[in-house]
Amino acid sequence: MSTPMDSTRGLFFRARNGDLEAREKLWKRLRERLCRYAHGRLPKRLRGLVETEDVVQDALAQTFRRIDLFDPKHSGAFGVSLFLTIKRCLIDQHRFASRQPAAAETATSLVAEGLSPMEEAIEKEKLERVMTARNKLSDEDQALLHARLDLDLHWSDVALLFGKTSPDAARMAVERAVKRLVAKMAS
Repeated sequence: MSTPMDSTRGLFFRARNGDLEAREKLWKRLRERLCRYAHGRLPKRLRGLVETEDVVQDALAQTFRRIDLFDPKHSGAFGVSLFLTIKRCLIDQHRFASRQPAAAETATSLVAEGLSPMEEAIEKEKLERVMTARNKLSDEDQALLHARLDLDLHWSDVALLFGKTSPDAARMAVERAVKRLVAKMAS
């Protein structure tokens, strides 16, 4: 039978207070979720050189080194922070991969990718409007949107991070946050 002290939140507070057993349980629990999230997101060019597990271990180590400094503002804050750390680690891996030339890649074989300067300016303006409106939302709404839209977490993971009773409850909470975001953008 699970107790509140064995919940992710309970384990976090015990680990933050120096409980090594709680730290280990939390590490194991989070490692599995982060591996599922990171699976397949590592650049193909690096998959032979770097394992997803290594990227996850690095993200967890970074987080646990600072666990005593982390102050959660809402029930899902620690989980969101962890997923953000793993996302940053994956972005670093993508940057590293992009700097490595592919086999038989020459300057004449390269094709311009991405948006034109005008398209970039339009996208930047749209993003600024969204971010301005997002910053006007509550901390929990911002975290819900971040977990689902930026980190692309599965509904079950969002439910777990935010203490929702089911993936559907998490979906509904995110939908309400999106509606509040749209209202802020319209005002």
